[in-house]
Amino acid sequence: MEKQPYPPEILFIEHNAGMHWRLQRKLPMSNVRQIRSALRAMIILYVLMIVTISPTMIVFGQQQIPFDRLMLTYYSETTQILQERTGIHASWWTTLLFHNVSATSSKMDINVNGTITQNNKQQDENFSLTVDFPTNQDTLVYLRNGGQGNLTIYAGPPELTIPSFPGLTVNLTRSWNLHDKPLIRTPLGAFSGYRYHTGIKSIRLPSGDTLDLDFYASYEMKSQVLMAGEVWATLNGSSAMIAQTEIRAANVFSGQANPSSSQCLIATATYGSALAPQVQFLRDFRDQKLDNTFAGYSFMIAFNLWYYSFSPAIAGTIHLSPQLQSMMQILLYPVITILQLSARVFDVFSFQPELAAVLAGLVATGLLGVVYLWIPSIMIGRRFKSEIKRALKPLVTILGAATIALAGSEIFGNSLLAVASSVVLVLANLLFFAALPGIFPNPDSLVHRFTRKQRA
Repeated sequence: MEKQPYPPEILFIEHNAGMHWRLQRKLPMSNVRQIRSALRAMIILYVLMIVTISPTMIVFGQQQIPFDRLMLTYYSETTQILQERTGIHASWWTTLLFHNVSATSSKMDINVNGTITQNNKQQDENFSLTVDFPTNQDTLVYLRNGGQGNLTIYAGPPELTIPSFPGLTVNLTRSWNLHDKPLIRTPLGAFSGYRYHTGIKSIRLPSGDTLDLDFYASYEMKSQVLMAGEVWATLNGSSAMIAQTEIRAANVFSGQANPSSSQCLIATATYGSALAPQVQFLRDFRDQKLDNTFAGYSFMIAFNLWYYSFSPAIAGTIHLSPQLQSMMQILLYPVITILQLSARVFDVFSFQPELAAVLAGLVATGLLGVVYLWIPSIMIGRRFKSEIKRALKPLVTILGAATIALAGSEIFGNSLLAVASSVVLVLANLLFFAALPGIFPNPDSLVHRFTRKQRA
């Protein structure tokens, strides 16, 4: 019987001069070209993403704060301990309205309505004025560079010094240090924030004593708008909070979901507590990283709509069954590990948060596609390999188009486009990696061809 040439993709055994047997696999050139084309397309995609997203996000990454007609309303009040020790109590509402906003400055209308009570005598304090306020630097009302360890914060010209309590004013245009990153709870909801601190020491009082004052200002991470403030006084070694401020109304959050207040329901039910390390990691990754970027926040809007459509029912079932909890812990272990790796990717590229969010998302969805979908993909590929191969090229095209659309949404601040393009990018990337086994030859087919050849 005439021997047939080995098909190019079969497994074959090579016997070399050293009398060693080596099992090798050769891929057909068409498959090699497909792999090279896919890898080349992915490299071009990532380069395109870096080129298009990274430079634009420096200017257009988030909604500009302040924007024209931004309105913020705060309620401030001195504490009971101040009234007990000085006989002074003050409370006031402050409304700030920004208009004529430019890249460097804006007009800010200030309206204050309040009362001061001293020795049982109450006096109204109401006034309105309009001032020029900068838009190109960190200010007491909003930040531009929140999260850095040290900031010089502008708190107004000398005539607008901030009263710490009646009869004593201090100029807060000075250096502030990042104190911590708390969850800020306000009447508008709970927000991940930056809390900054500055202190003024040894203030001479008429009595001859010296007073130390510590100021804390908390800013919402995404908008970097002032959410709350505290003033602490230290006199003769005793410290107490003497005044506090919190936001009561703001049109900057209108129509926006507050992902920070949502819960990781399935993870909480699986691990038995919202304080479990795995749940805290998921919450922090969402709140501290993804939600603080335009791309990540946009995707989370769509994800939350999908996730919370079914998670309460599933979480309730898991909570009632210890067996399901154990099973879900096994199923979620790869998810937690993959997201931890994605968080590290985010940290590596944290110098450009928008790029970091997109890369972290692509790494996460790609690995999830590999871990959870490769087995069914291989099984399906045995029968529909040619269809899967044909689908890969459109998927790469969709990935590129979604990347460009996401970059465009960043440039023009289009939230709807950002939500749609981020979802398409994530799903296309997930499907692309899930479909990769369709590129490779079927192992069963290779073994069958090898066996047939040996028999021939």
